[in-house]
Formats: sequence, C-alpha cells, structure tokens
Amino acid sequence: MVQQPLLPKWLPAALAALLAALIALVALWFTLFKPTIQSSAREAAAQQVEEVANTANEAKDTADKAAEQLGIPTEPGTPPGPDGATTTTPSPTPAPVPPPEPIDFRITTGVDPSGNPATGPTVFTTFLDNLPAEVIVGKTLAVSDLVLQNPFGDSGILRVLRVTGEGDERQETVLLEVGLNNFRDLDYHFLQPLRFEPGERIAVAVHCQNPAVTDESDTCDPSASFSGLVEGAAPEPAPTSPAPVTSAPTGPAPTNPAPAEPVPTSSAPAGADSGN
Repeated sequence: MVQQPLLPKWLPAALAALLAALIALVALWFTLFKPTIQSSAREAAAQQVEEVANTANEAKDTADKAAEQLGIPTEPGTPPGPDGATTTTPSPTPAPVPPPEPIDFRITTGVDPSGNPATGPTVFTTFLDNLPAEVIVGKTLAVSDLVLQNPFGDSGILRVLRVTGEGDERQETVLLEVGLNNFRDLDYHFLQPLRFEPGERIAVAVHCQNPAVTDESDTCDPSASFSGLVEGAAPEPAPTSPAPVTSAPTGPAPTNPAPAEPVPTSSAPAGADSGN
C-alpha cells in the first residue's frame, strides 16, 4: 500500500514566493516609503513655522509703520530731538548689594523707684540704643537674639520698644513686655528676626517698683543685649561707560516733549526719657 502525500506539491513553492514578497515589502518600507513620510512631515512642519514667522514679521512691520507715523521711536532711548534723531542711552549697570554684617549691642538702664502701679500711675523711663549713626543710617537691622538681664532681682516691668519719628511725631510700639520679678536672665531666639527699617530704633523702657529709699542701690538696673545682622542699602547704580548712540529718524520729526542719647525728664535720671 502506497501512502499519498498529505501536502500538495505546489505549497512549498507558494510559501517561498510569499516569504520573498514579505522581504520585498520590508525592504521597500525602509528604503522608499518611510523616508518619504518623514520628509513630508518635516516639510509640513517647516511650512507652518515659516507661516508663523511671516505673520510675526508682518505684525512688526505694521507696528513700526504706525509708530513712524506717530513719531514714536522704534528702539528704546531718549525722545527724538528737534531734528528727529533718536538717542539710545545704555542701561545702567546695577551695583552689587553688600552682604549683611553681624552686629551686637547692649542697652543698660538705671531707674529710680516710681511706686506701685496699683496705687499710682505707671511711669516708664525709655532708653534708646546707642548705635553710631554710620552703622544704622539708611540700613535695616534684623535682631535674631535677645537676652534680658536682671542680676539684682529688681521689681517692676521691662519693655522692648520700636521707636519711630522724633519730637511730637515720635511713636513707641511695644514689642515685648516682661515682669522683672519673673527672671534674672531671660533669652529669646527668633526664627523670624525683629526687623527695624531705616529710621526705626530699638529702645528699652523700665517701670521700677523697688521700695523707695534714699540708697542708690534700690534703683532698677536691668539691661538687654541684642544681636543680629545689619543689611546695607544697595548703592546707586553707576552708568555704563559707552557713550549714547544717536540714530537718524525713520519718519517725520515729532515735536519736543516736556544718634542718640536718652532724653532725660525732671522725674527720671540723666540718659532717660520718661513716658506714660
């Protein structure tokens, strides 16, 4: 018994022809069709970019023509002169801002007893900082650390003040108020420094409640130590060295355009300023 073949004789030849056709299609894709598609995409993108650039140039030309008709210079500079010429002035070079400088100082006090506030008025004696004018004028003071000292155990009230203005325009803002009976040494460290802008000063005010006797040792003598940074104001920018550039007009010529010591009072010791 002879077994007949299961596959027709023409099948191997057909498979070989199909494989050759697939190889040919792959070769055509990489050599002809793919480069053609990429080239067409690049040409379309370049055409869109060119159209946008042409539109922008047309808008600029229209704006320049309108500016010329109104006599407005199309380049930054000074206004046109009598002959219509436009002068372009170089921009000034910004001066560097100086880095902050560390600073520390101490305000001492000495106040006679002024009685108990429960039986009479509460009188505070104010002591201003003694910083030299060249250190603080035109600069900002940022206080990050404050230490209050009451080594003799005085009784009364101590305030830390922000002082602005002078004479009748003087204003005092209380930043901190503590009772002297509550501490001998007390320190504060601020995450956000106390800032004193140019023209503002630091002061310490004391109301003394020590028993009134003739001995000077019963005066209140607390003090406060401050530390932080002095931020200097930036100097005025200096102009650049190149001379101004003058350009001829492109349109019709337009018409021409048009320290410190505390102030004592009669009820306070020298070097102090009393206030209610």
